[in-house]
Amino acid sequence: YVILQLWDPASQFELWGKKWNKKMSWATCNSLKFLSPKFFRFSFLAQVYMKFKSKYFFNKFDSKTIFNFRQENYLILSELNRFLKNHSIRLIIISITPQKKQTIGIRTLNTVFEEFASKNENVTFLDLNSYFSSIGKTDLYIDTCHLSKLGSKMEAEYLTRVISFLEQKNKIKK
Repeated sequence: YVILQLWDPASQFELWGKKWNKKMSWATCNSLKFLSPKFFRFSFLAQVYMKFKSKYFFNKFDSKTIFNFRQENYLILSELNRFLKNHSIRLIIISITPQKKQTIGIRTLNTVFEEFASKNENVTFLDLNSYFSSIGKTDLYIDTCHLSKLGSKMEAEYLTRVISFLEQKNKIKK
């Protein structure tokens, strides 16, 4: 199994809005080159700067940009999946799990993940957001996106159950 859980494409999309393109990231954008790498060691300062910059200097989203973002992420998943299928490896994609709000980037990327899994038999999508809602715990995060010790334990137990189910299902097919 390869287990994929990532946030960065959604946060980059949120930051750049209509200016987003597939070659853009925090490491490649020219408008950030003047900042010292030391600045980004202090995540709170970087977050404040990025939120301010995206709120006041970048255009928000349009349907063309959202379409391009979806397509680019779908293409990357397709390439990864082709490689994994050629080596008989299953892909498990875990949803982005913010503690509070589902932003447009998070919703879009989670939708891409879920749709991709539904169209590829060797790919499983785990909706961790729904699972966490169903267990009713409130202490699963240490901040907006990072899981607490309990949150990590709950995710690992859920993932273990899903993998066990997939293994049983695979044995039945053979």
